Amino acid sequence: MSMFSCSETADEEPIPDVSNVQVEKVSIRRWEKEIFALKTEQEFSSYLEENPLFQRYVRSFTPAETSTLWKVMTQFRSFPQTDTLLADVQQTFSSISDIEKEFEQAFRFLKYYYPEFKQPQIFTIVSGYGALGFGRDIFIAEDMMVISLEYFLGEKKMMYYPPEIPMYILKRYSPQTIVPTTIIMLSAKYNAYDFQDKTLLADMIFYGKSYYFTKKILPYVPDTLILGYTRAELLACRYNVDQIWSHFVEYKGENGYGLFYETQEFIKNKYVGERPKTLEIGDECPGRVGRWLAWEIIKAYMKRNSTMTLPALMEEKNAKYIFEQSKFKPKKPNS
Repeated sequence: MSMFSCSETADEEPIPDVSNVQVEKVSIRRWEKEIFALKTEQEFSSYLEENPLFQRYVRSFTPAETSTLWKVMTQFRSFPQTDTLLADVQQTFSSISDIEKEFEQAFRFLKYYYPEFKQPQIFTIVSGYGALGFGRDIFIAEDMMVISLEYFLGEKKMMYYPPEIPMYILKRYSPQTIVPTTIIMLSAKYNAYDFQDKTLLADMIFYGKSYYFTKKILPYVPDTLILGYTRAELLACRYNVDQIWSHFVEYKGENGYGLFYETQEFIKNKYVGERPKTLEIGDECPGRVGRWLAWEIIKAYMKRNSTMTLPALMEEKNAKYIFEQSKFKPKKPNS
C-alpha cells in the first residue's frame, strides 16, 4: 500500500439543527475526588450506602466485601505511582467543562433522532486501570456512564499502564476521545445484530453502523477520533480504497465464498480485530480496516436510501441486504 500527499476530504451529510432540542445540563460528578478523600473504612462503607449508583458500579465488577475493597484502596493509595497518576489526572482534567458541553451537544442529537432517549448521569473515576478491582475505560448502564480518566491521559502521561493492553491501542486514548469512545459504546444499545450470522460481513456492518451512528451524534468530531486512526492512516485508507476493496473481493477462502462471507474467527479478526497493521493488504494498511470499509459501505447505503432514518438503519440487522443494496464501489477522494 502506498501513501499519497493530499488534503483530507470526505463526503459530508447535512447536519440537522438541534438548537431547540431540550436536554438537561450535563454536570459530571467526580467520584475519584470523593472516594480518595475518605479517611476510614467506616467512611467508605457509608459512602457506598449513600451512593447507590457507585455501589452498583462497583458491584458490577466484584463481589468483594467492603473491608476488602477498603484494603485494596488503601494499598493503591500507598503506591508511589499513585500520587503521580492522580496528579496527572488532576492536571489534565482540572476542568472538564468542554467534555460536559460535548456530551450535552451529543445528547441533543440523540434526543433529535431518538425522542425517547433518557439522559444518563455521568461520573468519572480513577481505578488505576482496574487496580482497585473494578473499573474499565468506559462503563455504560441504562442510567449512568462512568469514565476512568487515567485511560484518557494521553500517551505522554502514561506513567504505568496494564501490560495486557498493547500501547498501539492505548496511544489512541486522549482527552479528545472520551466522548467519541463513549458514544461508540452507547451505539451498541441501538445496533441490531443477527447473532445467527457468523460471517465477517455481519461483523463489519455492525461496526460500520456504530461509526455511522457516532458521526451522526457527533457530527463535528473528526473521523480520526471516531476511528482511532491517525490522519495518515485515514488518508492511506481513502487513497488506497481500490486496493483494499480488491483484496476483499478477490480473496478466496476454504469455503470458496470470498472474504466477506468468511466465518473463521482467526481470519475475521485479521480485518476487524485489534492489530497495529493489516499486513495481508499492505505494510501501511492500518488495523481494523474492515471496520473502516464497512463505514464506507454504510455511507453508500444511506446515500442510496436518503429518506431512511438513523433508527431504521440501526434496526436493520440483515448485513447481506445492506451490503447488496449499498452497491458500494471504491472511489478515491476527488475522483
